[in-house]
Amino acid sequence: MSSQQNSGAAIDTRRLTKFYGATPALRGVDLQLETGQIVGLVGANGCGKTTLLKILAGVISEYSGDATILGLKPSVATKARVAFLSDANLVPARMKVTDALSLYEDFFADFDRRLADELITQLGLSPSQRGSEMSKGMREKLRLALIMGRRADIYLLDEPMGGIDPAAREAILRTIIGNDPDGSLVVVSTHQVSDVEQVLDRAVIMKQGVITHNITLDELREQYGIGLDGFLRQVY
Repeated sequence: MSSQQNSGAAIDTRRLTKFYGATPALRGVDLQLETGQIVGLVGANGCGKTTLLKILAGVISEYSGDATILGLKPSVATKARVAFLSDANLVPARMKVTDALSLYEDFFADFDRRLADELITQLGLSPSQRGSEMSKGMREKLRLALIMGRRADIYLLDEPMGGIDPAAREAILRTIIGNDPDGSLVVVSTHQVSDVEQVLDRAVIMKQGVITHNITLDELREQYGIGLDGFLRQVY
């Protein structure tokens, strides 16, 4: 990879490119994002959203171009400051909610157990519940509580509301909104824009491995006269 460039942005990618075999997932992605905002990373399934987040989270290390998180190449050092919600199952079937909280408390120095306990209560989960006793919506809520229970600088949330019921989606949105973004950056990846538009400050729109728009929702409304969901349905 080429030398890193530091713009001072919390997230900074330059010419970021990733292939899976002969198939391009990212094609020269340039992206700069500052802290203090909630950003929607939106686009159809397969457009490159998850690959981009995994590179930023340090899960994928084979790529070309540059990527920095808080001025550093994605690494063990950045993982300590970035909370990544992936599609991985974080809770084994036999593990209780309280055990999962204790595990995160031991593993992450920035984990706020009091905050996480509050989130568990707000999301309607019981500390004694086991993974095997949870619905998909419950598991999604627990995953989010574990991630948002960290006092991280950057939160990368990959499809936090995929395939769950409307009531669970509302609870998850309240949790995301409740995270004060003044000193942090929250990036929410989704292809279901109507679910998250109300909480977003900015949208990064992807299509076929490239970013086509990086725009605040106010700018989008001023330029096109419609919101993000309407823009994607009618214009994009």
